[in-house]
Amino acid sequence: MLLTTSESRWDYLRRLSEVADEVLVSSYNIYTGMSKNGNLVKSSNTLNSRRFMDNVNRENTRILIGVPPSVFCRENCLDCQENRDGLVSRFSHHQRKWDKSQFGFARGLHLKLYLFRKGDKWKGFTGGANLSASQWEDLLIQIPDEGLNEAKDFFERLWAEKREPIEVLKNWSFD
Repeated sequence: MLLTTSESRWDYLRRLSEVADEVLVSSYNIYTGMSKNGNLVKSSNTLNSRRFMDNVNRENTRILIGVPPSVFCRENCLDCQENRDGLVSRFSHHQRKWDKSQFGFARGLHLKLYLFRKGDKWKGFTGGANLSASQWEDLLIQIPDEGLNEAKDFFERLWAEKREPIEVLKNWSFD
C-alpha cells in the first residue's frame, strides 16, 4: 500500500491509531501547528497531523523526533540563535501539549517510521513523510509482514541508544 497524499496519509494513520494498542513513531522534525510560543496555528494544513497526535496521546505511544543540528551563518549570530531557541521551544510545546505520549529527541536521526500494534499484530509504514503538516509530495510505503519485527527492533534500539531530553540538544551541531 502506498499513501501518497497528505490527506490520505493522515486519514489512514489516524484510523490505525484509533484501534492500536501501541504506537511507535519516528520522524525528522515535528510540526503540527504548534508555534514557538506554544500557540496552535489553526489551519486546514495542520488539522490532519494534529488529529493524529490527539489520537496517539496516550501512555502506550512513543515518539522519537530527530532534531536538526544548529546552523549559524556566523559565530554568535543572534538571529540564528533566536531561530534555534524557537525550534527547541516548539518541540517542548509539542511534548507538553501531548503529555501522555512519551517523547524522545535524537541527534543524527532522519528515520520516518509509523508502527501500530493491535493485539499481537503489527502494521507499519516508512518512507519520506515526517510527522508534520507538510503539503509537499511525499509517500509512505507499507512495510511487508516479514519486515515488521526488524522495523520494531530497529525502533527499540534507537529509543534505547539515541533518546535524549530536548534541552540537551539545544545547541548541538555537526562540529
